[in-house]
Amino acid sequence: MKSQNILLLIEVPQHQHGGTTYINNIIYSRLKNDKRFLFYIVNFSANVSEVSKFSIQKIIRNFKIIAKSWFIFFINKPVKVYLPLSATKFGIVRDFLLILPSVLFGGKKILHLHGFTYFKIYKESLLYRTILRVLDINSVYIGLCERQRLLVDSNFKKKTFVLYNTLNEDFYFKIKKKEKNKKKINLLYISNISKGKGQVDLINSVKHLNNIKLTLAGTLLNESKEFMDKFNKLIINNKDKIDYIGYADELMKMELFKKNDIFCMPSKLEEGSPVVIIEAMAHGLPIIAINKGCINEMIEGCGCIIDVFDELKFKIALEYVVSNYDILSKNCINNFNNKYKQDTFIKNFKDILTHC
Repeated sequence: MKSQNILLLIEVPQHQHGGTTYINNIIYSRLKNDKRFLFYIVNFSANVSEVSKFSIQKIIRNFKIIAKSWFIFFINKPVKVYLPLSATKFGIVRDFLLILPSVLFGGKKILHLHGFTYFKIYKESLLYRTILRVLDINSVYIGLCERQRLLVDSNFKKKTFVLYNTLNEDFYFKIKKKEKNKKKINLLYISNISKGKGQVDLINSVKHLNNIKLTLAGTLLNESKEFMDKFNKLIINNKDKIDYIGYADELMKMELFKKNDIFCMPSKLEEGSPVVIIEAMAHGLPIIAINKGCINEMIEGCGCIIDVFDELKFKIALEYVVSNYDILSKNCINNFNNKYKQDTFIKNFKDILTHC
């Protein structure tokens, strides 16, 4: 096998509504034929339902993947290894084992952060903190935005490059101006359905408002019976205003962006840089969201940030967005074109990998 300069260890499973593996698929599809890069696909979870779950079969599969990564490393002797870093205790142990040859034999490590839970677990877990300090040796980080870069600087004391996320441009309509529906305000949410994602808060925020239609799309994750009963009851009791359509593939998502006016992101989780917000901006949909992760930086001039989704605060935010719709929509499209185009992402990603 021909020697390669840079080894990329990434997961590229079938895309669900979610960020890291979506970006990995773009990286792989754009760079797999570039002779400077060698890819090893490390699909630790067979599907989204396996994420964060324990099983003997999963452990055996993970060890087989790790063993093969060592073999590939020693055969190819890469000068650098790229790895999207896990933000869980089990995941960081797995990542450490995966990249161990580079740790032992001095190769440079490029660690990509895709969220904000790293900093909490770094402070709370001695195991995580110890492993990360070992991985820190001869490493650089890639962050999603300036806020994350500053947090890495203050917590990890390491050099960090900012790389804005991007989207699969095969599946979006290139538009210059978004026209808002004049009769009814059409709101859209696309992401996984779970308690932490805040769909219940969003529904409660809009169910008493007039001239509103809310469409929810996403996979219903395994949640408590209490949450699932509450979610289903809200959908049934508000079917005149709320439409839950389940999982939406890429083509269906594009139709949803085309038909709706405003995108809502009520997540209470430590989000990173949600790809779905980039998709919304590409289609000219202003955004109403909670300030989590990179979201405030992402939608500056493109929508409205609120600290919690409730009826009063959402109504105020909605009035602001509707009153300033044309300029906010135009800002969304310009923001996407200036910061989140795929060619820009790939150029910056290659520059980081080759010159860091």
